[in-house]
Amino acid sequence: MTREEWAKLSPEEQRIRVAELCGWVRSGVMRLWIRPSDKRVLPSDEIPDYLNDLNAMHEAEKIIPEHKNAQWFAALELAIYDGDEYRPIISATAAQRAEAFVLTMEGE
Repeated sequence: MTREEWAKLSPEEQRIRVAELCGWVRSGVMRLWIRPSDKRVLPSDEIPDYLNDLNAMHEAEKIIPEHKNAQWFAALELAIYDGDEYRPIISATAAQRAEAFVLTMEGE
């Protein structure tokens, strides 16, 4: 996935993309998801709010393989750069972290 493709997704599609990369699986039952940790089936609105919750993104970032750390840092720097000034990575929003996470996990 590219940054342009990511930007074309709706916030809900972005949230689902992160959830799927974290191991959430859609159940065959209407709009239900299976939680990766304990295999419980839950309504889809209980998928973490990756775009607005830094704690959820912190948990997601834990699954980034070590060999992709440099790629993740580069994607995160790109996500927070606004064209005019550099912002420290520590100030990245949950949405920026979600973007970098997806680009890293789906990248080569």
